[in-house]
Amino acid sequence: RVWSGWSLAAAAALAGVLLLRPAGDGSGLHAQLAQAKRQSATLEQQLERFNVDSLVLSGRAAAMLAELEDRITAIDRDLARAPRNRGARDAALVELWEERVDLMRELVNVRATRARYVGL
Repeated sequence: RVWSGWSLAAAAALAGVLLLRPAGDGSGLHAQLAQAKRQSATLEQQLERFNVDSLVLSGRAAAMLAELEDRITAIDRDLARAPRNRGARDAALVELWEERVDLMRELVNVRATRARYVGL
């Protein structure tokens, strides 16, 4: 399955809410977390440029997109369930956000490649 406009919008809204959530006490983890959240938001904006509904995808490309999207959804679920207390939470959040950014980069690259391939 390829993200529809609705699920992409829902993911962007969740990322926006999570982006605004306070994080940390000004430490290095806070800076890492803020950077990962900014990168994620930027990648969400880049994804909006691609109209995946108009792309013709091979079975392999569609499966790759679906896997990336499922992994991002799982991370978003983990981020939404993250405990509100600080301490170990900050390190775990940084790790989750950085993993989300890596997956979002892969997703952007796959979509950009597919869009160029079909001449969009």
